Formats: sequence, structure tokens, C-alpha cells
Amino acid sequence: MQSGMSPKIRGWIFDVYPSNVGEMAVWIISQDNKRIRLSDSFQPKIYVSGTKIDQEKLVGRIYSNPDIADWGFVYKRTNTGDAQKTRVLEITLKDCRRIFALTNQILRLGNYTRYEVYNSDLHGDRAYFFTHNLFPLALLDVEATKSGLKYTLHDSVESINYPAPPIKILKLKIELAKKDKIANFSDPIKKITLEQAENTMTLTQEDEAEKLIQLCVTIKELDPDIVITNGGNGYLFAYLLQRAVINDVSDKLILSRDQVPLTPKIGKGKTYFSYGRTFYKAPTNRLYGRIHIDQTNTFILNEGRFQGLYEIARTCRVPLHTASRNSIGSSMSSLQFYQAFKNDILIPRNKSTPEAFKS
Repeated sequence: MQSGMSPKIRGWIFDVYPSNVGEMAVWIISQDNKRIRLSDSFQPKIYVSGTKIDQEKLVGRIYSNPDIADWGFVYKRTNTGDAQKTRVLEITLKDCRRIFALTNQILRLGNYTRYEVYNSDLHGDRAYFFTHNLFPLALLDVEATKSGLKYTLHDSVESINYPAPPIKILKLKIELAKKDKIANFSDPIKKITLEQAENTMTLTQEDEAEKLIQLCVTIKELDPDIVITNGGNGYLFAYLLQRAVINDVSDKLILSRDQVPLTPKIGKGKTYFSYGRTFYKAPTNRLYGRIHIDQTNTFILNEGRFQGLYEIARTCRVPLHTASRNSIGSSMSSLQFYQAFKNDILIPRNKSTPEAFKS
């Protein structure tokens, strides 16, 4: 990992996520096969529609909110079929991670009827891609300037013969020393297996704390771009974290490129109906600077392998970790969002319209 940079770097944009307040971490795989971490300032925008009086009342109630960097009135299309633009309130936030809280505050102030909030469902990484007209695995030049990172694309989403970066893939397997027929969090780790290319490493230290620390050391040495697990979101990562807590090494359980320990999942899983079947999607365990893919929770990897994943992420402008667990419909929706963003059309909350049941 490198935090510094030369005046200009040519490579592929690999991962983007919020880091410090008002900043995005940007990982580049350079053409000379280095993994470089850059930082860029970024403040997302959301939009609020309502009557002129209601908009002005809202400004009076939220203008002093510490999460807001700036606000003003602009004209945008709130529906795809609008011939005329509508006056809406544009709010610039200091940090991507405060969008959800501010959106809920605005809706409560309007009793959930007076205001409609737009562009609030774009997570920080996707909003960053849209704003800079970028897409995952795009070949580009990146240069640091006083105003932030400057990108020069040498790629196109319409290209079908594009150069792919040299991505390193690692498979992580954990075997438990089960005490009963059904495994649970009280069972210690029996062994850890890591597979990368033609190499296989097995960690079998007797002391469980040493085993966990050696796992982190080995991943840092192998430095994979993608970590594949079998049940990582639903069970495995939560299990590893529980064993780390029991052995008092949770602060050392670092699987990301950023020195961020693994943390408990926030939120609940999601059950949804698609194409005549009911699915469950576990909440995601996010790695920073690496991509975690759960083989039990990925449609596109099972259907199209890594070439399919790269193609979907590029074409639909969906971050790799999101594309790996999205249905094809959700990824295609991202392409529609980008087109709306480009055409100055606002993206409403809860925009999904479920399909009706069919005979």
C-alpha cells in the first residue's frame, strides 16, 4: 500500500469508499502492478421538492444542521416525463455517511407527506463514480491537484475488448472443531486454509489467538484484491469476529488493506421475491481496499464468473462489491440512475416498482 503518489499515475480504478469526513479513499491498481491509495475531497448532494412555502420553512429549520455544508435553490426535473424543470432545494452534505440521517430528519419535519427527497439512495461510492463520470476497472490517468484528484479516461464502457487489471484472488476457508453436530460460535477454529493461484497455505497453530493473528499477517503478505468466502456474510466473518473477541485480539483482526479491524455487521438481512423464487440476502461484510465476495450470496459470479462480474460492474457503473451481490435487475437499475443523473433528472427514494404476480 502506498499513500503517496507520483505527479500522474496510469492504472485501473479498483475501489472507492468514504474515509475521513468529506473524503473518499480511492484505490488504483497501477500498470506496474502496485496498489495505491489516494484521497479525494467529496461532498454529496441531495434534493428536496415541495411547495415554495414548505421549502422555505424547511430551510429555516435545518440550515444550522452541522451535517450541511451548503444549500441553495436549483431547477431540476423530478420525473422522466417532465417538460419543465422544477425548483428544488439542493443540500450539500459534509459527509456521505450522513445522508440517511438527514433524509429521515427532513421526512419527519414534513410528516412524511410534504417533502420528497431525491438522490438519497446513491451511496457515496456510486455518487462519486457518477459525479466524475467514472466506472469500476476503468483505465485512466489520475493526478493530484489543489482542488482534488483529476482523472483522464483512456477507456469506455462501450468497449468490448478492454485491458483488465492483474487482479489477485484469494479463497478463504475456515474449518471448525465442532463439539456437536451443528456448528456454533462457541466452537474453536480447527484450521484456516488460504488458496491463491496455485498456492495453498494451511494455518494449524494450537493457540487460536496465534491462528487469527497469522491469518491477518498472511493476508497482508499475499495482498489479495478479492477475498472469496463460502458464507462470509451470513456466518463466517461474524464467527471470526466472535473468536477474536474471545481471544482478546479483535483489534488485530484486520483483513482490509486499510488498517481497519473487522467490525460487526450493521443492519439486518433482506428477504425478497424475484422471478418466482424467494431469496435471502445477508448484510454485507465490507472490506476496505479489497473486495469481499460471498460465494453463497452472489448471482453474477455463479452465472458469469469473474469476466461477467467485471463486465456488469463496468457497464452498469456499480462498485465491484455491490455488483457481486446484486441481482441483474438491480445492477441494470444503476445504469438507469446514471443516465438520469447525466440528464439532470432526480432519482426518487424507494423508486423500485415491484413486478405484479403472474399466472
